Amino acid sequence: MRFVLMSFAAAALIAGCSSETGPEKDPEGSQTFTNPGTDTGEESEENDLAGDDITNAYVVDPYSWYYYLEHIEIGEDAIFPAGDRDFYAIDSPAGTNWSIYTSSYYLAGYQVILDTVLRVYDEQGNLLVSNDDMPYRFQETDSGLYYNHDYDGTFYVEVLEWGDWVGETANGGPEYEYELFAALIPPLEVEPNDTFEDADALQADIDAEVDGYMWLNPYTTYALEFYGDLSIDGDRDIYPYKTDNDAESDGAVVQFSLWPEGYGDLSPTLRLYDAFGDLLAETDDPAVGTDYPFFWDAGISYRVLPDTQYYIEVVDEGGGTGFYPAVTVSYLPADIYSGAQFIGFEIEDNNKIGDATSLSMTESTVTAGYYYTRMAGYLGSGDAADVLEILSSDVGTTSGKYVSVTVHAEKAGSLLDAKVKITTADGTEVASATVGLDGSADPEIVDAAIAGDEDLYFHIEQDVGGTGATDQQSSWFALITVSPTPG
Repeated sequence: MRFVLMSFAAAALIAGCSSETGPEKDPEGSQTFTNPGTDTGEESEENDLAGDDITNAYVVDPYSWYYYLEHIEIGEDAIFPAGDRDFYAIDSPAGTNWSIYTSSYYLAGYQVILDTVLRVYDEQGNLLVSNDDMPYRFQETDSGLYYNHDYDGTFYVEVLEWGDWVGETANGGPEYEYELFAALIPPLEVEPNDTFEDADALQADIDAEVDGYMWLNPYTTYALEFYGDLSIDGDRDIYPYKTDNDAESDGAVVQFSLWPEGYGDLSPTLRLYDAFGDLLAETDDPAVGTDYPFFWDAGISYRVLPDTQYYIEVVDEGGGTGFYPAVTVSYLPADIYSGAQFIGFEIEDNNKIGDATSLSMTESTVTAGYYYTRMAGYLGSGDAADVLEILSSDVGTTSGKYVSVTVHAEKAGSLLDAKVKITTADGTEVASATVGLDGSADPEIVDAAIAGDEDLYFHIEQDVGGTGATDQQSSWFALITVSPTPG
């Protein structure tokens, strides 16, 4: 199933983003790409040109093409027979950054036949980076990764099939075809960008030139990317982020993340500021997750306003240096594919039961009586609570069912230390939580049993309290389910 729920119009919330796929050809590169002519998938294992380990990997010459940010096909093969593994050797100087991905989903006519896994090894065969599915399932089960090459010499790219990777039944055949693409990725930040004043100067250039530092994601039109480099100990990179003047995008949630495993030994902190330099959100775990549900596992998730200036900061508080790839994805309140509600937003003032925001529940097409919804909001200064309601009639009945709620604040980069409780209409408490089942600061209630036919109220409050000067700082995101059975 494809989980991306964003249109290009949503991606274009960012004013000044480039609509190009990358900058012009590197001025020092004058040669053109020559396809190495790999296997088409009809070959036997003995004739597999890609090779099945690093000792007989197919040698790719990256200097027969030298286009920064232009992904070039470096291999075309098949996982055939089952259990086949294909290796490619790339010789590269230290300090180069690579983007590598497989394309099988599109090659198979938008069908998942081959579920690829990508792995990168050094010359001694040590595993350096791996990826199963790209974050956000950009190309369904195709794989993609960024790799910072920090030594002079060869690295090896392996393509294998998912069942083989996890130790289950290995799959393969002539129809398990893929194409392998790679590109050199330079940092594209505009120096200096150490201060808000530097970012303002860059924003002025963006406004004047209608060209920015963000580029369309190479895998999909649903996202934007930018690339930076913490060049010295203590370096901080600050980027302007101005949203479009589009009333229809009011309430969009934007996620700011770093590509998983794409920034080597860096331990970066990611922060979001408002136009006055006030901190809105931060995280020291900025990588976007690769597992569903993706919405809850990004660096920062934040509801932005139209025609508003924000700032993004990347810094390594420990003094680490190096390249990093970042990705931004925007979500509008409605699912563009079906018109169904993807995520709702609280309606203020909803700080007590009588003024609660009603939740629109969706019934599962697989499990009768199972309902779910997602909701977002924020607690600001003077906002004691956000109260949400589920009417029993909206889910058939709550009697004999089990209710669960997960609130993500810290995991979304929010400054909010949240707690949640469930009550009936008369205020009787059903369940409450201040932490998650894993001990994290984000509260979670799982399978609270409802005996009678009750309307339910979900109270999201500050446990310790968010810090900050604006009403937008303490964001929260909630997933709420009603199930006929526990578990």
